[in-house]
Amino acid sequence: MKKTFLIFIVGFLFQTSAFASGGPFGLGLIINSPTGFSAKYRMSQKNSVDAALGYSFGKSDNLTLHSTYLWENNQGIPVDNTFLGYYFGIGGALHLRDNNEPPPRWAEDNRQDELGLAIRGVGGINYYLKNPVIEFFAELSLNFFFVPSTDVDFGIAIGGRYFF
Repeated sequence: MKKTFLIFIVGFLFQTSAFASGGPFGLGLIINSPTGFSAKYRMSQKNSVDAALGYSFGKSDNLTLHSTYLWENNQGIPVDNTFLGYYFGIGGALHLRDNNEPPPRWAEDNRQDELGLAIRGVGGINYYLKNPVIEFFAELSLNFFFVPSTDVDFGIAIGGRYFF
């Protein structure tokens, strides 16, 4: 299994791409909701998959993992020699809550460790630098929790990624 995973990662890193200067795989940071690491794989000029692993600070401490399939338009508003693009997508989110904190809105009203599952919708803007080697983004997300109970939660995040 480890060998298969390593081959998969190496394949991503050395894959040739139609994107100028910078490959299809990007790694970076995301801050606010959650704060942590962000990754993106561009499958084409119009479609990509992003993911983040982070820690949500706020009413309670949550370890968050999410992934989203994105539809992108990177030829939006012209800015300098590039464009301010936009994207939207749908995916899923996993939240693990620490039992020492007050529960977030989506959690049961108790002090047990808890798992939250959500369907995630997202919309945002992005800006690429240097034929796109670096991407900056800002996004709004809407999480529809269905485990352990139904609820809706909003998120805002900004971040950046380096593509190789």
